[in-house]
Amino acid sequence: MYDINVGSYLPNRRFLRVTLQKAENVTPEIRFIGGNQSTTISLYSGSEENSLPAWIQEEHDRPHPDLNSINLKVPCWCDIVKIPLPPDLAVSSAQIVGDADIAIVPPLFGEKLYVIGFPYGYSPLGMEQPSPIVLTRFLAANMIESRGMSMLLDGPGAPGMSGGPVFVEHNDALYLAGIYTGLIYPDHIIEKNEKTTALGVFCNMAIWRRTGFEHAIDTS
Repeated sequence: MYDINVGSYLPNRRFLRVTLQKAENVTPEIRFIGGNQSTTISLYSGSEENSLPAWIQEEHDRPHPDLNSINLKVPCWCDIVKIPLPPDLAVSSAQIVGDADIAIVPPLFGEKLYVIGFPYGYSPLGMEQPSPIVLTRFLAANMIESRGMSMLLDGPGAPGMSGGPVFVEHNDALYLAGIYTGLIYPDHIIEKNEKTTALGVFCNMAIWRRTGFEHAIDTS
């Protein structure tokens, strides 16, 4: 979202396919989580000629003539959006991260973090039982120039992990610290971009409480 030029046409991806573990009621007191389920979510509402984004993002945006002309706004602080899921999706409370699970205090320098996702789309139990990989990283910097609320990890995740949660441990409990968004190459100045130099980037979830994102969600 930091440097996108699409001309005067909507992006060619209008739907999002989501695959996740499903939940089933075994008894009124017990719910089993296992197997998978998939659903397709429309990213736009209205006709193709008058499409509006179906997602919710922070209120503040950066001017971008090409995207603004097709009703898209570039987030000012981060590229996290909220997309409503279908009400008939079978999930349990154990699969949902709520406001109480989001870290109030941002992680500190050197603090251990857990990046969770599917590197290269890999699940150790296969996609019939989606099971994410957990990578351990440490906070390398709490700010990145021109990247709003982004923070820096001491190492990268793998392709396919973007959009996955980053957790921090406080008082023997895990809290959502942010969302993994990709890589930065410190050696880009000398035009190297070697994989061994890459550092991971994640967006601090304090964005929900500090930039009007929560207002957009509350009134959606």
